[in-house]
Amino acid sequence: MTTRIEKLQARVTKLEAGLAVLVEKYNADGAELVQVQTELQSLLRIESVQAGDEVTFGVGRKDDRQELTGKVLGVKDDEAKGKLIRVFAGEGMEAQVYTVQAKDVLAVGGNRFVEPEDEVEPEAPAEAAAE
Repeated sequence: MTTRIEKLQARVTKLEAGLAVLVEKYNADGAELVQVQTELQSLLRIESVQAGDEVTFGVGRKDDRQELTGKVLGVKDDEAKGKLIRVFAGEGMEAQVYTVQAKDVLAVGGNRFVEPEDEVEPEAPAEAAAE
């Protein structure tokens, strides 16, 4: 009977380890899915953006991120970075030209989109949550 108990305990340990790997992969794939969906939505939203359009975009790192609104100077498809948009924003001596990626565009012509922070993260499967 002790041998059977040891075998079952070993099997439980092996199954738990396998489940942990699957949950980790699920979480990683879920996070990647959210990122890809966000980028796809951004690209679809700005597909028709052209020179002269007004866009609102985010610049800066997470802690000092700010929103700016400006006029599109040009649009370019880049193989590595996707769609790039050159935007003139600001007034007077504070005015600058920015190159932003599709994922950074928050609005086109005043039509605001859902921001990536508002996206819903995928939940772990019920079996994994029970651990």
